[in-house]
Amino acid sequence: MYKASYGEEYTIEDAKELNITCGEHGITMTGVISDIDFSWHMYIHDFMYKVWMELTSVNNLNVKRVDAMIVEVQAEENYRVVHNGGLFAVNCDLSEITEEINAGSGCAYLSGIYSSEPNATGVSLITYVPMKFRSDYHITNSDVRVKTVFSTDVPSSYESKSVKSESTCVFCNMPLTTAVDEFWKYCYKPSGYEFEKPIGWSSWDYYYTSVTMEDMIENMDEIENDEILCDRIEYIAVDDGWEHREGDWYACYRFPDGIENLAKEVKARGYKPGIWTAPNNLQVLCGTVQRNNSFLIRDEIGDPIKIGDMYILDPTHPDGIEFLRELYTRLRGYG
Repeated sequence: MYKASYGEEYTIEDAKELNITCGEHGITMTGVISDIDFSWHMYIHDFMYKVWMELTSVNNLNVKRVDAMIVEVQAEENYRVVHNGGLFAVNCDLSEITEEINAGSGCAYLSGIYSSEPNATGVSLITYVPMKFRSDYHITNSDVRVKTVFSTDVPSSYESKSVKSESTCVFCNMPLTTAVDEFWKYCYKPSGYEFEKPIGWSSWDYYYTSVTMEDMIENMDEIENDEILCDRIEYIAVDDGWEHREGDWYACYRFPDGIENLAKEVKARGYKPGIWTAPNNLQVLCGTVQRNNSFLIRDEIGDPIKIGDMYILDPTHPDGIEFLRELYTRLRGYG
């Protein structure tokens, strides 16, 4: 389905000259809707289905949104829905879905429907990267029937006689963790590179953004005293909460001796220090933006684009490049 910028919506039911081709590697469906030729593709790769849609016309397209995939699941009451997009992730029971779940003004990367049993299987949809446009998953629940729509938003400034939606990779009858592993094996694996999963401890899962230096020391001491963990853990990572605010990447009051002191303590115990950053996120009130906003991504009229309470750094701008260079040179120097 696609939606024109002027409000009209078209679905597969409006198609003429519909043709479906089944091949060794997938399915292609073509047709004509209004004055637009469309082709819908499902590529089959091992345990995964990769889906996208393409539109072409003799004139510049006036398309606002393309829905390339609609998944409906007859779910039980104890099923759970996962949605990772915008500023937060959602993991909730079906009963909690009273209105549509989506990423709002953000971008969604993952959606799924699973039973609530441990290591339960289900349906996972993960957006293929890199992306050109904003994508989202729109989740609704009606009579324990969950519907997920994968969409691509086309900006009004985009002028072309063709548009290709983003792609979603669909995984069925497997746990979410397995689906994510399979996704990255397909999505990105440079020739000759063998990826080994790092084993470590991160502050995020328990402390969220409230982690302190004392918390880090306490957990490292516990790991050292555990004969299994001390032998397997390689990394100790401090996650969100160490910084003054996103954009001002200096230690906050909960790390009074600086983040370099944490790196020193981690190394002293024989572990490798890790640290969380979101370098493209700049809170609107951070000192970095107040001093220099030249490297913010802007819209077509020149205003900085804001998602929630965040501006977005332009990593191609000379000042943005220098900001990133200084940040990671400094963190690397801390150890």
